[in-house]
Amino acid sequence: MKRGLRYYLSLEYPIQIVREEQGVFAFHPDLDGCAAQGASVDEAIANLDAARRLWLKVRLEDGLPIEEPVREEECSGRISLRIPPSLHAELGRLARREKTSLNQLLNNILAEYVGASRMQRQVLEIVSELRDVAAPAKR
Repeated sequence: MKRGLRYYLSLEYPIQIVREEQGVFAFHPDLDGCAAQGASVDEAIANLDAARRLWLKVRLEDGLPIEEPVREEECSGRISLRIPPSLHAELGRLARREKTSLNQLLNNILAEYVGASRMQRQVLEIVSELRDVAAPAKR
């Protein structure tokens, strides 16, 4: 069933806030690329509301997919994962060497991956900003 703008605007997308020297950056982690800035948290959120409306409108007009928010209350914290026996054995050996459980090892690995992914995104944003600043200087 195709859903319209009103439907997506009614959903409660989580907001993440990043405070920087230049102001406040707000984004929806479930809507890749939907972000805004402001001088204050309130201004950044108000700008994000406007950005979300435009972002959703363009996605609908172009027939592009729109993700619904991930609802934490629907996540039990349990995952059933199938992996090759050789990988299972190697992870078991690694957990034993680190004197931890396999469950804790996997939690640590996943947390490090998520943290690195966030860091990579931030570094790419900084590089993009630096390129934008350097570009006029080259002209």
